[in-house]
Amino acid sequence: MPTLLHEATGRLFISDNTFRLYDPDVMQHPQDDGDFDATATGLAALTPSGPLIVCGTHLGQVEVTAQLWDGAPSLSTESWQDIAELTTPWSGHGLEIWGEGEPEIPLPLPGPGTYRLRVHARHRDAGEDRDEGAPVETVLLQLWPAQAAHGPPVLHKADSTTGALWREE
Repeated sequence: MPTLLHEATGRLFISDNTFRLYDPDVMQHPQDDGDFDATATGLAALTPSGPLIVCGTHLGQVEVTAQLWDGAPSLSTESWQDIAELTTPWSGHGLEIWGEGEPEIPLPLPGPGTYRLRVHARHRDAGEDRDEGAPVETVLLQLWPAQAAHGPPVLHKADSTTGALWREE
């Protein structure tokens, strides 16, 4: 049974429908990677600077929880609109989750290696510019050491219109 090793939660202010997972041991600041391809999952893309998470919110707050596990946690799809997984190489001993501006959510890692990242999202279709009463987009990131060096992206659940737009359906 996998064990949760660390959890961090916070709200990010994002713009341009995205936020990043960034390796501070490799770069001083996340880079603008220009074009990225989120069509495989409608939720996440790998870029030279690290994983990029795509959102329904264009400009505003997103609630993010990041978890480090020692193995693949059980998959629960009930309360999420979209869930996807991808494999990412990691060079350092931690990651930072960046919205617009400074890093906001740190997550320590056991060290360099290959990790599997599962991204869950809900409240993606409430609109790009949210009214005060609209639900805040919520993202759960689960990370664990990968058993294989490479694995294709996997889409576990795809119920949002936003995800379909990013997948170009």
